[in-house]
Amino acid sequence: MVHLDLTATPEARSKLSRGLALLACFRAEETELTLSELARRTRLPKPTVHRLIKELVDWGLLERGPGGVRLGHGLFLLGSRAPWQRRLREVASPFLERLHDVTRRSTYLSVLDGTSVVHLEGIRSPAPPADGPWRAEQGEVCAGAVGRAMLAHTPGGPALREELSRVARQGYAVATGRLRSVAVAVPVLHPTGYALAGITVFGPLDGVRLMTTVRHAQGAAAATVAQLGAVEPR
Repeated sequence: MVHLDLTATPEARSKLSRGLALLACFRAEETELTLSELARRTRLPKPTVHRLIKELVDWGLLERGPGGVRLGHGLFLLGSRAPWQRRLREVASPFLERLHDVTRRSTYLSVLDGTSVVHLEGIRSPAPPADGPWRAEQGEVCAGAVGRAMLAHTPGGPALREELSRVARQGYAVATGRLRSVAVAVPVLHPTGYALAGITVFGPLDGVRLMTTVRHAQGAAAATVAQLGAVEPR
């Protein structure tokens, strides 16, 4: 947990300290906080809190929601550049392997960098061929599915909002390719509801059992989150 000195007078705190104090206000069980509550907890004037919120939103460290503001995906992206990203990969790898064994298809663990998909780990199926047009299509189809699965739980563009809302409701995203390939992706969700990462199952369209694949992928995602919580430093 982050500990900041809130006993100092507001005037004695630097602008950076005030911004960090806002971020530190959020407790594990809280998704959103109002401006008034942030001002109360930090003992800062509301106009100051309003200005800080705007800057933190611009940096992606806070996001506006229907009931106030919430911690932003930018915080996760900063963390992903630290050892946490390596820990995510290490924790998820056994579940990716198990998912690969059960589905007999390629499996991937990915994160978002802005709206771009970055694959942290992957276990490729030996068939069909892993080069040429199939490999190119694999990259496009996987990114399309897992990108939407994660964006559905992070701020997205208005043009995609309707589709992303549908993905969020159903809990998975599907993308198909010209070579009769299919990617099924699910988000790895933090308990507060935003996407830490995404898990994708990719392979030939023929013979795929969609909801069975979804259940297996969601099981791998849930196991990853549970294990992350078990090893989270106190």
